[in-house]
Amino acid sequence: MELSDYFRDTEPEEWNLIGFYKHRQREPDFTRVFQKEAFKLRKSLDYLLENGTTIAKARADRLIKSLKASVKHSFCRALKR
Repeated sequence: MELSDYFRDTEPEEWNLIGFYKHRQREPDFTRVFQKEAFKLRKSLDYLLENGTTIAKARADRLIKSLKASVKHSFCRALKR
């Protein structure tokens, strides 16, 4: 899996979910499907956990936790409809 350019172009201290999605929106292969974009994000974060610096690994871990909470929230909200 190739690492998203967002993580190459942005300092680890500045990484966040919204920043990732805004960056993805500017890319030609952006899907507009939350699940697909979340999958791309997760693959990049998994790559960083395996290959990143100590700081990158810590930030990737925090983003994974945020992503899990975001997915859970979206799923619960969808069930209430």
